[in-house]
Amino acid sequence: MVAPLAIAAVATQAVGSLFSAYAQYKAGKTARDRARENAALLRVQAEEELVKGEQGAQEIGKQVNSVIGEQRSAYAGQGVRVDTGSAAIVAEQSMAAAGMDIEKIRVSARKQAESIIRQAGMMERDGEDAYKAARFNAIGTIVSGGGSAASSYSSATSGSTAAAKETK
Repeated sequence: MVAPLAIAAVATQAVGSLFSAYAQYKAGKTARDRARENAALLRVQAEEELVKGEQGAQEIGKQVNSVIGEQRSAYAGQGVRVDTGSAAIVAEQSMAAAGMDIEKIRVSARKQAESIIRQAGMMERDGEDAYKAARFNAIGTIVSGGGSAASSYSSATSGSTAAAKETK
């Protein structure tokens, strides 16, 4: 007969393995969930970068239009026609320079947003990897714990069988 203490020890070992496996699983799931949440926040940040870039580009456009307006006003005040000749060329050059600045701002914002989005993707993959690893570890803990419990039970029952044979 197997001693109740041996059965309790085996049961405790099995339950301990299950709790440990569950804790590993929950830790992996939490890591994955946090990674998803953080990635979502990064995607919002990427959108904000695009908006800020567009706002910066529009601000440059407004400033250039203001400068061109002032230039035209100054030329007109001197009796110069603003739609032809030097006055028109200066305005075109100002617009061309502003166009390049505006494009640089937009490209920079787009690159920044793309970098943030890549970071979000990596964060999500890392979270998924942590979750998968935790699941495998949990399964390993259950299998290992089950094997240990079975071994302990086998030892307990073989010991009690041998003792029972000796008493006969």
